[in-house]
Amino acid sequence: MILAGGSPCTTASTFSPLNLNATNTFQGSLSNANCLPVAGLNYLPSQQRFDPNNPASVFVNQNFLSSGFPLAILPSGLPADLNYYTPYVQQISFGVERDLGRNLSINVAYNNTGGRHLNRPINVNPVNPSLLVNNWRAANAAVRAGTAGVLPGGNINSVASPTSNPLTVATVSGTAPCGLGPAGPYVAPPLLNFFRRSGLNTSLARFLSAQGAGQCVALASQIAATEGLGVGVPVPFGDMSPNLTTGTSSYNGLSVNLKKRLSANYEFLVSYTWSHAIDDSTDVVSTADAPQNNFNPNAERATSTFDQRHRLVLSGVYNSRHLSGASFFPSILSGFTVAPIIEVSSGRPFNIVTGTDTNFDFDPLTDRPNAVAANSGPTKCGTAPVASKFSPTGYLNVPCYRDAPTGADIASSAFNGSLARNTGIRPYTVFTDLRIARAFSFSHDFALQITADAFNLINKNNTLDVNLLYTNAGQETASYDPRQFQFGARLSF
Repeated sequence: MILAGGSPCTTASTFSPLNLNATNTFQGSLSNANCLPVAGLNYLPSQQRFDPNNPASVFVNQNFLSSGFPLAILPSGLPADLNYYTPYVQQISFGVERDLGRNLSINVAYNNTGGRHLNRPINVNPVNPSLLVNNWRAANAAVRAGTAGVLPGGNINSVASPTSNPLTVATVSGTAPCGLGPAGPYVAPPLLNFFRRSGLNTSLARFLSAQGAGQCVALASQIAATEGLGVGVPVPFGDMSPNLTTGTSSYNGLSVNLKKRLSANYEFLVSYTWSHAIDDSTDVVSTADAPQNNFNPNAERATSTFDQRHRLVLSGVYNSRHLSGASFFPSILSGFTVAPIIEVSSGRPFNIVTGTDTNFDFDPLTDRPNAVAANSGPTKCGTAPVASKFSPTGYLNVPCYRDAPTGADIASSAFNGSLARNTGIRPYTVFTDLRIARAFSFSHDFALQITADAFNLINKNNTLDVNLLYTNAGQETASYDPRQFQFGARLSF
């Protein structure tokens, strides 16, 4: 279960299920008399946590439903997909190899791999940002008209404001959970499960009806019917993220290898690979790889996270063996082995994100910025365009719900960024490794080999990872190891 931030309980607060938030939980005030002193919570104020070992807890086995305890934020679930298909791949490959003579050969190969019915995490019960913002606008209109619902002594401006978060409409202590204004009715978003497809939050609806706020439940049911929310049965869950088998992937690779077999004391291999990997989800476990817009998951199809467009590898071995001659130089240079490996690779993609939950799906790890013009100016949320080499227009900015036109669609750029997935590219890397070995032979079958290894010989700073936030996208945050040396000796007898 997720606990969101919220207003802390004060001496002026009243008992309310909306007080079950992260603020009161981690401040140890949840069990105060004017906050939420419910025994079934099994809250441990001295430890700022809930007792996980109590089977009578309202958080176990959906006890909150049978006990009548209301939850503003319902638990999330990981259901099984009823239409599950076994993932499979289709592969096509062919190659041509030609002997060039003098122990040289060349090989050209092509590979195509297509993945079908791949697992990918999609929230099938996401928040509808369009309905949520429409509700916020209706509440603001009611506040301006002076018809917003408040309890005796409550502040009408606490219901909503032009700068308030749409998730918090009519949730502040002292406000009624619904109201009516010139733009129509509004309700506290938790009552409609934050305008998810599942519709009414039955645990909260029962509580409000028992508290004499049945008219708000009726109003929420009316909104749900008008907007097509609800599935015919109560759904005691918030986010529902099964691993659907609707993902696809595509890989195309062309490789060219020039090889010289060992002769004249040396051999080498030059290998170049061009490839392009495309998919709509790379990691089925990470929530960071979930869709930005769960209503349109196919919009995630883009270059894969592990795509590497170019890779060139040069490797070789030279062995001097035993040089003939009794002079000084043949005896010194005999028994040497030199083996270099050089790898030059293009950078891998990364997903540029805003770090904020602009589409109100309770997941700030997937929201991407908008590609905007240089002279677009700041949004109504106050964010200004940021120059970025990864933007097709040269600049990026955060989506702002306040910029959404009336009746904006779910896919509006005011909620979901227009920048495609994995648009950023990390810097290229160059790895230069070298081994030098010298073999010595002695009488009585004694042999000694001394080795010296150098890693990242040219000491290039190779970027391992970068900043994903749009304000500093591509800025290095981690790098591979600097130049290192390793020495060894092996005695055989």
